[in-house]
Amino acid sequence: MISPWPSGQRARTAFVLSGPSKVRNRRRGRKVQLEFLEDRTLLSSTIPLNSATWTAVGPGGLGSTSSFGGGKGGPVSGRVSGVAGDPTNANVLYAAASGGGVWKSIDAGKDWLPLTDNQATLVMGSIAVSKSNPNVIYAGTGQSDNSGDSFYGRGVLKTTDAGATWTLLGASQFDRKAVVKVAISGTDANTVYVAVATPVVGGIGGNNGIWKTTDGGVTWKNTTASISVDEDYTDVVVDPLNSQRVFAAIGTTFGSTSNGVYSSTDGGTTWAISGNYPAGAGNGRINLAISASNPKEVLASVADSSTFTLKYLQKTTDGGTTWNSLTAVPNYLTAQGDYDNTVAIDPTNENVIFASGIVNYKTGSDLVVETRDGGTTWFDLTTDSAGTEPHTDTHASGFDAAGHYLLGGDGGVWRLDVATQANFSWSSINSNLQTLQFVGNSLDPTNPDVIYGGAQDNGTSKFTDSLRWNQFFGGDGGYTAVDPSNPQTVYLTYIFTNIYRSDDGGKTVQPIQTGINTADPVNFYAPYVLDPLSPSHLLFGTDRLYSTTNKGNSWTAITAPGTNGWTASGVIDRIAIAPSDSQTIYVDTSDGKFLVSTDGGTNWNDRSIAGVDGSYLTQISVSPNDPRTAYVVLDEFNASGHVFKTSDGGANWLNISGNLPNIPTTTVAVDIRPSSSRIYVGTDTGVFASSDGGGTWAPYKLGLPNVQVTTLELNTNLNILMAGTYGRGVF
Repeated sequence: MISPWPSGQRARTAFVLSGPSKVRNRRRGRKVQLEFLEDRTLLSSTIPLNSATWTAVGPGGLGSTSSFGGGKGGPVSGRVSGVAGDPTNANVLYAAASGGGVWKSIDAGKDWLPLTDNQATLVMGSIAVSKSNPNVIYAGTGQSDNSGDSFYGRGVLKTTDAGATWTLLGASQFDRKAVVKVAISGTDANTVYVAVATPVVGGIGGNNGIWKTTDGGVTWKNTTASISVDEDYTDVVVDPLNSQRVFAAIGTTFGSTSNGVYSSTDGGTTWAISGNYPAGAGNGRINLAISASNPKEVLASVADSSTFTLKYLQKTTDGGTTWNSLTAVPNYLTAQGDYDNTVAIDPTNENVIFASGIVNYKTGSDLVVETRDGGTTWFDLTTDSAGTEPHTDTHASGFDAAGHYLLGGDGGVWRLDVATQANFSWSSINSNLQTLQFVGNSLDPTNPDVIYGGAQDNGTSKFTDSLRWNQFFGGDGGYTAVDPSNPQTVYLTYIFTNIYRSDDGGKTVQPIQTGINTADPVNFYAPYVLDPLSPSHLLFGTDRLYSTTNKGNSWTAITAPGTNGWTASGVIDRIAIAPSDSQTIYVDTSDGKFLVSTDGGTNWNDRSIAGVDGSYLTQISVSPNDPRTAYVVLDEFNASGHVFKTSDGGANWLNISGNLPNIPTTTVAVDIRPSSSRIYVGTDTGVFASSDGGGTWAPYKLGLPNVQVTTLELNTNLNILMAGTYGRGVF
């Protein structure tokens, strides 16, 4: 729900709270046949696991017992960046999930089918269906919602058979960019405009603009190169009757003199500020809508570049010559217009306008607003008479062929079935959408049918052998951990220093912050770890390390900057305790320091990896039987390596990346049993494994989509390898 903003290109989420204010600063080789956990016993359960392939275990729609941002009246799923309907069939819908690819429903949202699991990336930013040929669909990859989890894309995906097969287009132009909007000519499916921006995570500069193809994506031209190739282009719309007439927005988040609405009447050959539109640095992110029934009407929803509140909702009814700011518009952006901003015009009535952003929890209103008189009067559509309301944080809007308003956001897809002020009603149409973006997952150490997970804006939930998981704590879910000595004891985090414990498997939750200075600089999701030998002992990281020996009932700081070898000046990113020796602790910090203690945290030694930027390190895994053997992975491109191993407590490091592809690597799990002796790593495109100590790696993906993997956990007693993903739930 909270959308941290970045100040730099980081390869992982590392949002920091500094003092009392919130600071958003962030983040193929030779094939080897590897059977999935071969020679293991299959598990008997409602969802049977398989020794040959990965098995999806959900959530296929998340049930919620929390009212904190989770949507009400129906299941939720993960973040959706684009929604579109087949213009000829109200039952056919498409959703572009931020980390989960393109999905299709042929029964108006009762069931969904993933279409792009094996494509180059599952990170989606937009989708559009051709009105002249509904079998032709373009999906823009990469996302630019100005948050630390807006990841890079690989180009534009196109299908000409309604999603059965796909082709990646524009890879040379749009690799590691975000195609944030696709606009197709209303009369020619081969003429397409795309708005391109730089994503926060993994993106590269340059090549931004409004790009155009007239041959269905075979060739592309940047039509706005003379304006800027560096500013973020946040939207583009095309006149449905005349594809030569186009409107585009430059909406760089923190403002730019170039920010504004531009128009072209010659298909992008020339561009100019549209009429009297008030361009300039006061404009932040800008989103557009054009009327299908009267294309001379265009709207611009504009966030303030400083406060991220609604600056104004601009409207033109004369094709862009004259723009006026609509009055009495509720602040549907609250203070997150850089992250949540969408506006739409009813396709049959230009006077019916919908706008959406984020719910204001102080008033409980203004998530979705509607006007039926062109903008003179507005009413709140957030909660219907049955108490149903969409999930907060909205990013995309569209309509089905029956004219129903579709809304995509951090909780999936919602449909407005009735839109009149006196009687409006919402439906969750998430059903089996498995698109949750998990930050961290943990297995019950004794029960294969129990998994916990914290997810982006969808709280903390529990799997109990059903695809419909239960959310028992709301907000932004972080890392989870289960006490190996008592699996009913579960730890979870919300943002910053908020850490909690459940003593009854998630039925009730209590805060455990006593002794932690809540004003400490800290990551958006603070790291913590349980001591495997003594689970009542935990460590928690801000800019210093805290320790508890009573399950978090009280905490004590055990480090101080500049003392006892603690050379770090940044916040703690990762912590690991050696499973065989509680005195050996490994810590990684945001300023690139890698510190090791062998006396329980009293004294520290700098064991940073030479030539490696430690600020990109995303996990530390210590060998179960040797405290001096540890593995780390790096979440970046063009690294000198992606996986490193030490056998002497960090004094020396060996690059064991072998033939791993040059992609961000996020998590690692090590099987030390002689029967396997494998290393598994999760990357931005799934899991790879090595059985020769890291010399040779091979994809370990049968049944697993090409999705970003955030958690790998290996339970050798249950013979389970779990992969938590950022966009496709858990496998």
